[in-house]
Amino acid sequence: MITFLLSIIFVFITSYSYGAIFNKIFISRNNLIFFDLGETIILGYFFLLIISIFFHFFIPINYTFTILVLIIASLYFLFIFHKLNISNIKNLAVILLILFVGFISSKSHPDFEWYHLPYLNYLQNYKIVFGIANINDFLGYSQSWNDIIGVLRIPFVDYRVANFAPVIFCISIIYSLLNYANSTKFNSKKLFIYLIIIFMISKYYKFDEYGGHVPPIFLAFLINVYFFIFIIEDEKSKKKLLIFKILLFSLFLVFLRVNYIFIVPIIVYLLIYNLKIIFSFLIEKKFLFLIIFLTIIFLIKNILNSGCAYYPIDITCFSSENLSWSVGKEYAKERFNLVKALSRGWSSYVTMSANLSSRIDYFEPMQKGIILNPEEYLSFYKNSWIKYWFNTGDAKKILNNILIILFCFIVLSFKSNISKIFKININLLKRFSVIFLIFLIQLFLCYLFSPQTIYGADVATIVFCSLVASFFLQNINFNNNSSKFLIILLFCISIGYFEYKNFSRVYEEFKTKKITFISPWYNVSENKLGDDYYKYSIENYKINIKNKKLNRHSGLPDYCGNIPMFCVPEDRKICIKNIDIKKSYYFIKGNNKKCLKHLKSRYFY
Repeated sequence: MITFLLSIIFVFITSYSYGAIFNKIFISRNNLIFFDLGETIILGYFFLLIISIFFHFFIPINYTFTILVLIIASLYFLFIFHKLNISNIKNLAVILLILFVGFISSKSHPDFEWYHLPYLNYLQNYKIVFGIANINDFLGYSQSWNDIIGVLRIPFVDYRVANFAPVIFCISIIYSLLNYANSTKFNSKKLFIYLIIIFMISKYYKFDEYGGHVPPIFLAFLINVYFFIFIIEDEKSKKKLLIFKILLFSLFLVFLRVNYIFIVPIIVYLLIYNLKIIFSFLIEKKFLFLIIFLTIIFLIKNILNSGCAYYPIDITCFSSENLSWSVGKEYAKERFNLVKALSRGWSSYVTMSANLSSRIDYFEPMQKGIILNPEEYLSFYKNSWIKYWFNTGDAKKILNNILIILFCFIVLSFKSNISKIFKININLLKRFSVIFLIFLIQLFLCYLFSPQTIYGADVATIVFCSLVASFFLQNINFNNNSSKFLIILLFCISIGYFEYKNFSRVYEEFKTKKITFISPWYNVSENKLGDDYYKYSIENYKINIKNKKLNRHSGLPDYCGNIPMFCVPEDRKICIKNIDIKKSYYFIKGNNKKCLKHLKSRYFY
């Protein structure tokens, strides 16, 4: 338990210290002027990402490196400790304490042993590998969040930091949102932020499923709040600061998830109406250098990993004739079509059209022509895929999300006069119309390109619904005791739901002895050589092959988990042609045609 608590403190100290260093180097001469405690922690994660990606070109991100990162963070924290506002730390600690039960868990993110942990093991044991995507094409995706986790992985925490790090990141965002809400007397602004926080606590109560999906979602929420405040705000100095924060954190968001294309309308609006201010930021050599440097190393990293500037977008990929380690344009296109089709209800279409109990049984009916493959589906149902999407889990999740905001609206309007709710403030309407239009375009883009909750559909939907709710409830007087009571009630309901779900889960995990007070965290299952995996020679290099589990469906993966890299499941070894070592760098070349066939038979792998 002590190690458990120290791990959380370690992540806080490291992220905060590097956020302060980042601020001092790239932003301000006088440290910590622009950012509150939560925002500084977010900056720290951003800086750790830069550090991890850059140094991985030359060395493994191993324990020696991560301990050095911790030592630097600790020393700098001692140096700046006297500048810290203790009350701010106490406030963050209170939030952590309230939500602490969520940290305790016997399991990790569902995809952790499939590709998160193998990626972390890759970081730890190898400097950048040319063609790592040929081992597991999920490793070819931009693994930016796992790059951060890799640099936080120290011995006594090890891989478990993958559960703590995203939670502290997200709680820091909640802290900053509360700061913005409590620092204003403007009702609509306060209510808009409160609704988003209430949604966050109610919706994302499963800390063990945060992985790399939830942090970008929370960051996108923060950026949208910044934009909302920017439009509402009158003070020029505050507006300028908000523009800078939007640009900086949008840059971070893009490197975490480039598919968050729906924030583009915000950037476009700022460019149109605030070009001079943005230009003043760009002529600052340090900030311009940061943008260019990050873009270059990000693209190079992706190309070396998969042969694509951004896998799996096939137009960004080099052919294997030009780059021997590339997964190839055809493979990337197949994966991209699959991802796109899944976001548009292909999984639902498969089960409904072929009358299947499970989507993983798709292959035989697809071979017989009973169902369309992803590319055919996208073409045939170009304008009518929505009917299948409505039967997906994402559609149901989004409906539930809307109901959360609707419930809040009903509660808050309980003691309000109907005439007040629909009384329109013309001056406020002009400002809201801008925000309404931008958020509506966001919503359209999100559902046009990727209507999945893990890729931003939650954000686009909730900020729009919260905007509508806060506009019609603008006449609520938060100084009124009854209004205060209703807001407090909603927070209590969301926190109560969070605590109930997590305490119920933790109780069951203690009862079944999956976790104990001594060890309140999960452990990855051990894999033994011979029993679980074996050595396999590819020319002169040996890799680890995960044994196929008996009676396991061919469409389901066999997780490599903590098996030393390089590791591949039994049926995927056909994807690797050879492994070369040149000047201490590994080059993994793939059997692209064989691997493409493998992909088509195991879409849900």
